[in-house]
Amino acid sequence: MSATERWIAVVEHGGHGPDEQVLAAARALGERLGTDTALLAPGPDDPAADVLHALAADGVAGGVLSAHGDHPVVWQVVTRAPVPVLVLARGVVGAMRSVARVVVPLDGTPATAAAVGPLARSLLDAGADVAAVHVFDTSTAPAFWDHAGHSHLAFTEEFLRRHQLGGVRLDLRRGRPVVEVLSTLDRARADLVLVAWGQDLSPGHADVVRHALVGASVPVLLVRAGPGTPPEPDAGPSALPPDPGSR
Repeated sequence: MSATERWIAVVEHGGHGPDEQVLAAARALGERLGTDTALLAPGPDDPAADVLHALAADGVAGGVLSAHGDHPVVWQVVTRAPVPVLVLARGVVGAMRSVARVVVPLDGTPATAAAVGPLARSLLDAGADVAAVHVFDTSTAPAFWDHAGHSHLAFTEEFLRRHQLGGVRLDLRRGRPVVEVLSTLDRARADLVLVAWGQDLSPGHADVVRHALVGASVPVLLVRAGPGTPPEPDAGPSALPPDPGSR
């Protein structure tokens, strides 16, 4: 990315409260990637249309929006945005000062790797520490799981090579994707999580995204994945949070 590109910081609260988080996050991301920041205060008639129109303009790298408030426009934007969207999740407290550590969940599909790859490599090239996390369940855990050694290292190297993510660290976990991804964010002291998804927030879809937007303690950078991305695994018997758009 270059300084000719810009991230659109969407302000909905007169520059106060959640808007301060949005501005800080946009600036932190811009400083890391070498991009500009532009402000947008959407109008009251159709704020989602205003934001989507701005995001579709030439030279826009992405948008930054907050999930805080009674009726944030973010829920109408993320499912239709043509560019990446950084969402200040409801669990985020305080301002984002830097983008030094990034976690990238990978499900093992080419579509997901292709979606997150450009931003992951840009962040890596700009000096950020980028760690991918891949979660096995009990049926997909490889034979070497309980025996660290050459097989584990060979799998890691081949996984990253196949996904063209050289230079990225890979954390292999076993369990429920939602639980393992969110715990990885805390363990890695991540500044943000970069997630590929199919832009579908309906029940039964985007489980990791829905949980992250409600409960993650760091901003969530959403990128649109192309065809071929499978549905995310079910979180298990634990209750899902309410659909974000229903709040």
